[in-house]
Amino acid sequence: MEQWLLDNLGSDGSHLSGGIRLVIVLCIIVVSFIAYFIVKYAVIPVIQKIVKQTETQWDDILLSERVCRSFSHIVPPVIMLIALPYALKEPFEGIVVRLLQVYVIYAVCYFISAFMRGIFDIFVHVKEHKAGSLKGILQTSQIIVWFVGIILMVSTLMGRSPLYLITGLLSASVVMMLIFQDTIKGLVAGIQLAINDMVRVDDWITIPARGVNGIVTEMTLSTVKIQNFDQTILTVQPYTLLSETFQNWRGMRESGGRCFQRGINVDVDSVKFLDASQVTDYQQKGYLPSTSQAGEATNLEAYRGAILKYLSEKPEINSRMTLMVRHLPQTAEGIPVQIYAFSTIKKWEDFEEIQARMLEYMLARASEFGIRPYQRRSDRH
Repeated sequence: MEQWLLDNLGSDGSHLSGGIRLVIVLCIIVVSFIAYFIVKYAVIPVIQKIVKQTETQWDDILLSERVCRSFSHIVPPVIMLIALPYALKEPFEGIVVRLLQVYVIYAVCYFISAFMRGIFDIFVHVKEHKAGSLKGILQTSQIIVWFVGIILMVSTLMGRSPLYLITGLLSASVVMMLIFQDTIKGLVAGIQLAINDMVRVDDWITIPARGVNGIVTEMTLSTVKIQNFDQTILTVQPYTLLSETFQNWRGMRESGGRCFQRGINVDVDSVKFLDASQVTDYQQKGYLPSTSQAGEATNLEAYRGAILKYLSEKPEINSRMTLMVRHLPQTAEGIPVQIYAFSTIKKWEDFEEIQARMLEYMLARASEFGIRPYQRRSDRH
């Protein structure tokens, strides 16, 4: 088109009358929009039909309707930017060219932003990443793209080099950092959390100092929303998760079980040696090892063995993970005997039910072995 215009209109089209110029301008505009509709309604559907026939999913997302249509908006201003200068005279030529250049920059930024969104969707759907952990990086990238685009658009309108604006922005950066320091901290913290994969949407986290104990529902550059188990919503800044200690229960959810520790205090006076018949009986039941002997084995040892055997046979207890019935250091309230195990069921309500059943079983079987749980006596008569 450019060569045709040079051959027929000359290098600047100065010999053309105003009426002819107007006709040429209208023709260029019409051609530009025809090209836009061809790309949007003919080329893009063909491309999408081709990519949908492929087995991979990433090309369907990357060449989605949103990305392709954002690219189609670049076509009309580029055609007009090439052709219109040959049909316009100053000062209209300079004004129109600058406006078209600004629109091209805007359209390119819009396309890049949509393209980044497509890459984000690929990671979320194809790579099975959590959306929230990458959302901060996407937002930061889009902000950078639009920041650069705005500088280019303003510098184009002003007819100055982009370095002129950048120099002015640098001189004001100190003031901006003081004013927006919380926002900047949030941006940096959000990027660190996403890159290091410290928190994701749907993670269960606890921040004792903030009263946080719930599920992360949303993560942005400036806020992290958590829905506590009492259904309240708490909002904290990403910087809080870096500056304060928090606990992420994701490892528990992804592992084979959820740890629990429950126990009773045993009255020291109720611990006794076993006689030979008791040792033999408990060995046959699998409560004591074959090496146990009368005068050495105690009823507390047999009791621990019985609880351990019971736990190892329960399907809701993961016997492949740590499983033991142990002593803790003796206190004034007796000997703490504790179950340390992992439940295969992780849902809160069911998990609490399992813990309760285990404790009740410990209490109920204690008397069978002559074990007396410690209970503080009241001074009242």
